[in-house]
Amino acid sequence: MSPVPVVPVSINEATPPWVADALVRRRADGVYRWSVAGGVAAAFYSFFSWLSVQTPGKDLLIATLGQFGAWVAAFIGIIFLVVLGFSVRQVLQTLRDRALYAKPGLSRSAADIHTMHLWPVRNISGPVAALAESGVSAALGPGRFVWYLTCILWPVAIGWFFFADIARTQFQAGIVTVLAFVATAVTARLLALALAPEDHVRAIPAAHGDEESAPAFWSKGIIKPERPSSGETPFEGTAGNFVDDYYR
Repeated sequence: MSPVPVVPVSINEATPPWVADALVRRRADGVYRWSVAGGVAAAFYSFFSWLSVQTPGKDLLIATLGQFGAWVAAFIGIIFLVVLGFSVRQVLQTLRDRALYAKPGLSRSAADIHTMHLWPVRNISGPVAALAESGVSAALGPGRFVWYLTCILWPVAIGWFFFADIARTQFQAGIVTVLAFVATAVTARLLALALAPEDHVRAIPAAHGDEESAPAFWSKGIIKPERPSSGETPFEGTAGNFVDDYYR
């Protein structure tokens, strides 16, 4: 087995482009996993919030369990959200370093590349522009709108939670948070796919040896170089002679 290549933890001027892309993909995978975990926690929060008020007969015990479950899910979801925030920042920092040391270099200053990745509002379209300028044409595809949607959903979800005062609005905030987590997961997956290496498959195998010793690969199994073991003489001549003999 071939050894697994070691991916560095940072990018500098000596980092090959494919290694920088591998580091971005690895950190994007981390964002994807935390987004999925956070989405599950937010879904449980929404379910328990709904259970606490929609219980048939308004059963006190089930309503209390629903409220307790909503608190637990919210606590776990906040932990996942904090970790996700750090993971997203790591991805943006790695994309910044990738743009700083891109070969050939971008026609931007280092300060401009930094702000377009890490400054709020500017970092909505900044990473997309940097990826496109560094040769990743897929960054300008429809997938970029998922990233824009993510940047819109998170302020809406956080604000909804902040102003939620009853179970109904808490349930709605949970649904919006689920959508925000899902959009973040899809964005991370699209980023990893955009930076994935292309697979090159040879359609025709390379020829080895000379034509006398090894027939062409498409004739193997059809041409039999050895003579038959029986006493019969194999057919010799052209295909036209064979047709003439057949109809004679």
